[in-house]
Amino acid sequence: MYSLLRFLGIVLTKCWFFLRKINVENIPAEGSAVLVGNHIHLMDVACVIAATHRHVYFMGKKELFENRFLAWVLRSIGTFPIARGEADISGIRTALRILKDGGLLCIFPEGTRNRERKEPLLPLQEGVAMISLRGKAPIVPFWIEGGYAPWKRCSILVGEKMDLSQYEGLRRVDAVTMKKLTGEIREALLRCREATLKA
Repeated sequence: MYSLLRFLGIVLTKCWFFLRKINVENIPAEGSAVLVGNHIHLMDVACVIAATHRHVYFMGKKELFENRFLAWVLRSIGTFPIARGEADISGIRTALRILKDGGLLCIFPEGTRNRERKEPLLPLQEGVAMISLRGKAPIVPFWIEGGYAPWKRCSILVGEKMDLSQYEGLRRVDAVTMKKLTGEIREALLRCREATLKA
């Protein structure tokens, strides 16, 4: 199922909105990593899938799984639900298991789509920082810019993985640490946005 959807995603992103892929080689070729990016549309998933040959596992809000058919499609490609704003132990365990197995996990830390885009980013959820640190996985930021109207160019730019060396050896990921790293993730995403607009 994932291979089929990846093929369809590549065709769609090439022929419909001429996806421009910038610095996608920054996505690790192997090993665990957490991709974090802005979220403007459901089609963001297709852009991420088209940006790498690796299987990408997505964390999605649990509301998406209320529709049985959509839930089946999402689960068949490795997407799993998470309850926003809650301590969702099951979702966190799934994310950590993916990273432990060397998987590539994608999280949209805004938690929902930024439809109006009055601001470049909505407030970020701090759980991403916790999952990355507990999973001992690097964070790789990306930015999607443009629209999804037919034949309107869209771009995805992947930044360099964040330097998390200051957090090595932590025995406990507390609220202060999560808030600090979340701020750094936000800065990394905005730098990706600036680079995308200049590219």
